[in-house]
Amino acid sequence: MEPQLADSLAAGMTPQDAISSFRRMYLLTLGAASFVDHRVPKAAQAATRQALAALNPRTSRS
Repeated sequence: MEPQLADSLAAGMTPQDAISSFRRMYLLTLGAASFVDHRVPKAAQAATRQALAALNPRTSRS
């Protein structure tokens, strides 16, 4: 975690944005590894696209 945050800060991100970015990528990776059935790639892709299309852009930033 520390090297990623250090790189984000060095790239000019604020501490808040660096932590938020890291958290989002962590949750994405955890979710993909835990809850997606990778044995059926087309179904996983369709479910991902459907979930992304349902997101409200006004509330997606934390």
